[in-house]
Amino acid sequence: MDISGKVAIVTGGAIRIGRAICESLASEGVAVVVHYGTSADSAAKTVAKINDAGGQAIAVKADLLDGKTSADKVFSAASNAFGAVDFLINNASIFESDRLADLDEETLERHLAINFKAPLWMSQRFASESFAAEPDDTNQTHVGHIIIILDWRALRPEPSFLSYSLAKSALASATETLAVDLAPNIRVNAIAPGAIVAPAGDEESHKQRIRETIPLKMSGTPGDIANAVLFLLKSDFITGEILRVSGGER
Repeated sequence: MDISGKVAIVTGGAIRIGRAICESLASEGVAVVVHYGTSADSAAKTVAKINDAGGQAIAVKADLLDGKTSADKVFSAASNAFGAVDFLINNASIFESDRLADLDEETLERHLAINFKAPLWMSQRFASESFAAEPDDTNQTHVGHIIIILDWRALRPEPSFLSYSLAKSALASATETLAVDLAPNIRVNAIAPGAIVAPAGDEESHKQRIRETIPLKMSGTPGDIANAVLFLLKSDFITGEILRVSGGER
């Protein structure tokens, strides 16, 4: 499937995995809406890099804690700049440690709002705005795709990150539910990254301990996740799947 000429929204698109996804999409001829919350400088650099290379990108600031309002803002900006949106990549998330013993309502609600509810509101707007018509069986050019970036923690118990894991687990369930609900107009899939290259400043001994737990004995990169996104976008007969990109980690 050729994805050139399509339009994509990437939430949390300014840094790390989100930035790699934006740049990979742009390299395939996709116009990209780089959503960000607080990383204004990084978003500007991502957009500049894409546009300087001959691609098309804009940056849109929106606080995902604002619920449906944030989805409205992002989609309005996308529509004004590029027209109808073809791909939605729900990547933005927060990641904070907590356990049941120290669980508090504010932390739980924040994780649910950003990691679970925001992707639902974005998906709702995407489905209602971009793909109201039934697809033509002989011409699937207007069929859309939602990709949700999860975490391998969503697929196994992780008590040290309770709020995060609960929100991501709910999102994993939503992936399969939305795939059924939105078919055949929209395909819905998810990617569950494993250990991705640690932020600069982490001790090498810590990085090595992480690598030793992975069957392939290596960390992944943001580019590995971006490649998985491209694979799913180009695969016409896949929906409702959660693709682990984890080096074999279970």
